Amino acid sequence: MSDEIYAGFSRVDITPRLDDPPTFEIFDPIFFRALHLRQGSRQVTYLAADLFALDEGLLAQGSNCW
Repeated sequence: MSDEIYAGFSRVDITPRLDDPPTFEIFDPIFFRALHLRQGSRQVTYLAADLFALDEGLLAQGSNCW
């Protein structure tokens, strides 16, 4: 196994537009982040979102960052 560790990071702004219901006010941008680590054949991906809950539409947006 190789001792080298490879890392990749991505951040996508998923803040809804003001004309997307039920959005009525935006205070801060909302981000979806991914960190991918690989060492030899072992790999792991960590996902984080600035959200309380995810729906199918937001998950689809997050999957486009790959």
